[in-house]
Amino acid sequence: MNNKPLTYDSLKTVLQYMDPNIRFFLLSRAPSIRTAEKAAPLRIYAVEIDDHKIRVNQTEYKYEVYQVDRNDNVPYLVSGLRLNDRWTCDVDEFGIPDYITKAGGILPGNNGRDERNLFGFEDHENIPDNDGRLRKLERILETEKNRYKQLLKLQPRRPTGRRRNEGLGFIKFTFIRRDQARLYTKEELELLKNKKEVKRAVEYTEKMVKLMEDELLPFQNRRNNIRPKFEIHVFKRQGWSQFHLIERVNYTGAILKVGESLMEFMFSNRNHAIVVNRFYASWDCSLRMPRNMKMRMKHLIIGSEKTIQLVKPIIDESSFPLEKVKVNSVSRETLEMNHEFIQTCKLLKLYMANDPPLELIQNVTHSNVEFDICSDFLLKEDFIALIRNWMETNKPIGNCFTFHTHKNEAETIEILRKVENQIDGAIYENKCVDIPMRNSSTLKLRLVEVNFHRYIKMTVVPFK
Repeated sequence: MNNKPLTYDSLKTVLQYMDPNIRFFLLSRAPSIRTAEKAAPLRIYAVEIDDHKIRVNQTEYKYEVYQVDRNDNVPYLVSGLRLNDRWTCDVDEFGIPDYITKAGGILPGNNGRDERNLFGFEDHENIPDNDGRLRKLERILETEKNRYKQLLKLQPRRPTGRRRNEGLGFIKFTFIRRDQARLYTKEELELLKNKKEVKRAVEYTEKMVKLMEDELLPFQNRRNNIRPKFEIHVFKRQGWSQFHLIERVNYTGAILKVGESLMEFMFSNRNHAIVVNRFYASWDCSLRMPRNMKMRMKHLIIGSEKTIQLVKPIIDESSFPLEKVKVNSVSRETLEMNHEFIQTCKLLKLYMANDPPLELIQNVTHSNVEFDICSDFLLKEDFIALIRNWMETNKPIGNCFTFHTHKNEAETIEILRKVENQIDGAIYENKCVDIPMRNSSTLKLRLVEVNFHRYIKMTVVPFK
């Protein structure tokens, strides 16, 4: 057996064909291979960067802030999504979330607009001062504890058994308002028809009490000048297996530094651009991409418009033209399209959760766009106006807009029939509308079905 160590070139070759996550693991355990590892080309099928997590192929890494000095010795998660669906990156020395600190320390509540309180309830009472809001939350918590005692004493009239609408009473029970300082009424308790439903209600209320206590604890810490101990825990998992802890980091008030360090360790300062088939980027935090990070990618999926500027510097020029660029959340404002990777990609996909203004769609200059609009845009006059705009501006041959209809076949055909009725010269035949244009071309709208989804494809084609 040859016991000689690998030469530098041999080590590079071995690393080049190794699973990326195994490469990262070896590099973390043997820093001496760093030069060879950074020099060996790195190919990854899919990279996903999201809030407080990074996914490389089937391996996911996440980093979270925990309080680690509680009486039960169980680490308590303080970062991430809160009860009121607000996102927390960092906490102060008492554990108060950064979204509250950035608001001047004011607790969330009714400020003359729709906003949920700390517990996630719609707040219908306008309380201007922080102390008043805190006292109200403490009253709600005390009421929830008393409701819990009510449930412990409750004896349902009916025995447990298989009945029609089993569990429906508990579901209705969970919709009872919890933002009022009052006990359950007799009618509300009678929603729970048997012991099984009562047990579920007890467990549900016990959980709510615990969650409310945890949300209030940071403010009690501040009142009592208690400063808990926090740590950042880094986890890893393969596929959909359980996460396991791989590292504990002292918390200094900046969780995103851990994410940036992870990305720098994995992706930065390489001799070659990383070859990535699919790159997904979506985060609401102020995460910065590392310097000296370049990726040659085919498919780019961006979670929101604000991510575009952050992703732009890491796209290696050898990527152009990208096969596909998808923007998952386009606002009602004008979409910034003047980026080379957007202008030159072969297919641009835009998802719009709200009803977009006509000007936004008209101003999209890319020649091949697929729209997924969660509204009835295709049923409105704006769609007809868009068609007329293409006719008046003589869109060049090859331009193509595709619209996901979210309709059945009959409804989609009805849209095409409406186009025929409202556009002069339009002719409908066999799920297709042809409209003559002035530049010896035809604007063709046709129904296309792919995997049970229906689309209207609007294309400028040569006149026949």
